[in-house]
Amino acid sequence: MTRVQAAAASDDVPLVSTINAIDGSWQTDANAVIPLSALPGRVRVIAMFYSGCHMACPVTVEAMQWIEKTINPATAGVTQFVLVTLDPGGDTVEALREFRTEQRLSARWTLLRGNRLTTRELADSLGISFHHDAVRLTHTAAIVVVGADGQIHSRHTTLRPDLREVVNAVESLALAETKARQSETTTRAKKE
Repeated sequence: MTRVQAAAASDDVPLVSTINAIDGSWQTDANAVIPLSALPGRVRVIAMFYSGCHMACPVTVEAMQWIEKTINPATAGVTQFVLVTLDPGGDTVEALREFRTEQRLSARWTLLRGNRLTTRELADSLGISFHHDAVRLTHTAAIVVVGADGQIHSRHTTLRPDLREVVNAVESLALAETKARQSETTTRAKKE
């Protein structure tokens, strides 16, 4: 039983709170291979999808695009939007690149594909359920706000979350991350 399954069975068991600890490499739509810890941005807005989805995924991507347009400019400068495919067998690098073009995703977006094991582990960590059979892929939808340290700060798990709530979570985390970096810089300067 995974920690997510255990958490679903008991409110006393916490969900995995960091994604940076997930081993494995991820391939971007630019064909680079990176670990999750190398994702750009101090604030990451993450969702899982697959390019052939015509139900939940378009709604999630549209919501994330609205968030991107709505966050304040200072927050936008430290925020990265990440889509991770639930279908690494079907969503090739070329398919992800085509999806980026079709959706007109900006340079602040990273599209990733892992292998089946790392995809399952990330989905579990983010609290996303999915089942892939010979006919279709079914899944839950979530937008997850994650810090640069991989800590999950908020999960918005309805198909149509309160997007103002997500924007507030992104902006609050961006402010906290900026203050923490300024404090680290000040501490380092005092030591030198």
